[in-house]
Amino acid sequence: MRAERLAPLRITVFPRAELERMRVPPLPESEEALLAMMQRLRGEWSRFHARFPGSGGVVHLSNVAFDGSRTRARAAVFRGCGPLCGYGRGLLLEKRGGDWVVLRELEVMAS
Repeated sequence: MRAERLAPLRITVFPRAELERMRVPPLPESEEALLAMMQRLRGEWSRFHARFPGSGGVVHLSNVAFDGSRTRARAAVFRGCGPLCGYGRGLLLEKRGGDWVVLRELEVMAS
């Protein structure tokens, strides 16, 4: 197996107000309201991708919870890339020889 060189990761920190605008509201009760909400989200993601061309989306990392010995940890990672594009995973990590290794990965959402 040949190792591949990955492109450098570009991280952008968004102002809190911009992140608040990107939050998904609760699902509406009527089909018409749901379609209107999806149209609005498509527009917001279009503006996001126009501002950050080539971006894979937005990644949210949770706080990390450690066990008492600080050799195991739990965290979550969520990625959004469009109105029906994203995933969320819970991670169980263990420190081995100075490196953190993923022991378990649980998919908690996908679209």
